[in-house]
Amino acid sequence: MEPKVSEHQPVIVEADEFLARLSEEIKRSDRYNHPFTVLILRPPAGQADAPTPSWLESLALGLVRGCDIISVFEAQGVVAVLLPETGVAGGSALLERFRTVIADSEEEWDFKLVEYPTNQDAFAELTGRAA
Repeated sequence: MEPKVSEHQPVIVEADEFLARLSEEIKRSDRYNHPFTVLILRPPAGQADAPTPSWLESLALGLVRGCDIISVFEAQGVVAVLLPETGVAGGSALLERFRTVIADSEEEWDFKLVEYPTNQDAFAELTGRAA
């Protein structure tokens, strides 16, 4: 799948591309001392189908910025959203927007927000699951 790039649409990539961009963001964060945030969304355990890129694109459209990176990690059953140059306050705002949209589906999703470099242990856990 080719990354989608537009001013107003999210960039949706395969898991390996997400990890490569995540690695770049870690280096940038360490170099310039800027935080970034990763939002992890886990659909209900009983959900029959894993989120697809087209479902994800329709859900995320209008919620995220064009610079944000999104991927579905099918093996782990999670959706990850990388928010460059975004601290926990901005990540929390996006988390609430996702909760509002997903609440309409009446399904119980799990949400996790990780800020780098503040939550380095939790971040290592994320990359370990995603790798």
